[in-house]
Amino acid sequence: STEPYLNDWYETVYKAIQTTNAGIFYNDLPETLDGREAKLGELRFLRAFYHFLLIEQIGGIVINNEYTNAPRLDIPRSSLADSYDFVISEMEAALAAVPASSDPGRVNKNVVNHYLARVYLTRGWDLDSDADFNKAKSYADAVISSLGSISLPYKGLWDEAGENNS
Repeated sequence: STEPYLNDWYETVYKAIQTTNAGIFYNDLPETLDGREAKLGELRFLRAFYHFLLIEQIGGIVINNEYTNAPRLDIPRSSLADSYDFVISEMEAALAAVPASSDPGRVNKNVVNHYLARVYLTRGWDLDSDADFNKAKSYADAVISSLGSISLPYKGLWDEAGENNS
């Protein structure tokens, strides 16, 4: 807690979580919001993603899944298994809500499947679970099959001229 860079990062991630909690809390208020379910899916994915960032660095974390206007100091730290369970349940709920494709920079099924594969890989390693490795493979396969194949030549990986075009 005395390392300023780590402290800033920690505070920034929890501020992002609180921002997504606010978005989820107020998601029902605009009566004319188009794509409300997809927006809710994006917010739930982002909240899970931020929690996953914390898990990667800290282990078992404080799960903050409700919006409040005042600081809360009474939230207990969850176990590593419970932390992973929360992230996975949020991402799987998001997977059902987000579109198959979207504009660049938006959350879609490929994004959620990619991070579900990563979460399962990480959990499989941390909790020594072979079943998680198989789940990770299935989510990664879903991304690969939706894209057709991965055939980008190495030279094209770092070419800035090819961003956001066919």
